[in-house]
Amino acid sequence: MALRAALKAVSQRQPREMPAKLGTRRVLVVLPPGEEAMRSAWRFLRRLTIGRDHLTPVVLAEGVAYVPDAWVGAVIAIGEKERDWRGLPRPAVAQALWGQRPAVALSLVPAFELGAAYLVGASPAALRIGFHTPEAEPFFDLLFAAPQGLEGGLTALTHYLAALDPPVLPFVEPERR
Repeated sequence: MALRAALKAVSQRQPREMPAKLGTRRVLVVLPPGEEAMRSAWRFLRRLTIGRDHLTPVVLAEGVAYVPDAWVGAVIAIGEKERDWRGLPRPAVAQALWGQRPAVALSLVPAFELGAAYLVGASPAALRIGFHTPEAEPFFDLLFAAPQGLEGGLTALTHYLAALDPPVLPFVEPERR
């Protein structure tokens, strides 16, 4: 039932146009659970050159396992109370996040998690990005693999996004190996 509801929300979403100015684009990002995974995700996010007011970090857990000092209090934790009986974020929670008008929505959760896929996939973002799994395909526009784990997947995603022309997100140039 949860999958059916999430897929219905994806099919009914109203995507917004990508803002022309790179610096005005808002980003919704669903962070992975666990301290090490969150550290990897924050290393990836530090490569973005957007301000704190343009990034909305979310975690689908009761609390945050790790957050850089500059972001303390900014991560939105969606615990059991903020989820409906199916395990999806409650409509009011999802609408509040989507109401921030993200231009790009990212799920940095490496294993398919329906709540993360729902928040990103049904968002009005012009571009929805997430890890590739067969279940994830209906939810994301850009899928990426992580054959060497989360860290390797995020490095590959950084290189890929930094190479897009026109750019989707402002990145500090990744180091070349």
